[in-house]
Amino acid sequence: LRTAGLVASGGESERRREVLLVAEQDDLWDGLNLFESLADLGPFDAVLGAVALRRGFALASADRSFAQVPGLVYLDPSAPSFLQDVRAAAS
Repeated sequence: LRTAGLVASGGESERRREVLLVAEQDDLWDGLNLFESLADLGPFDAVLGAVALRRGFALASADRSFAQVPGLVYLDPSAPSFLQDVRAAAS
């Protein structure tokens, strides 16, 4: 899974960071459980959500289905507070 986004680096500056993650077997099982329990979440998104949850990552996406994932820190890029939310999630 390739992820990219803004990462708060302190102060007012942000930088772009790209990370390549490998989904592990437990990510796939947790993703399957999310897929089965959340009707609006597709199979790929369920695994993506599981990867973020298992690693303690926040997830930024225009897909608001991620807001339904219990325990996931979901960041909505269209929210007026998005940059502040990113900074808060990074600290």
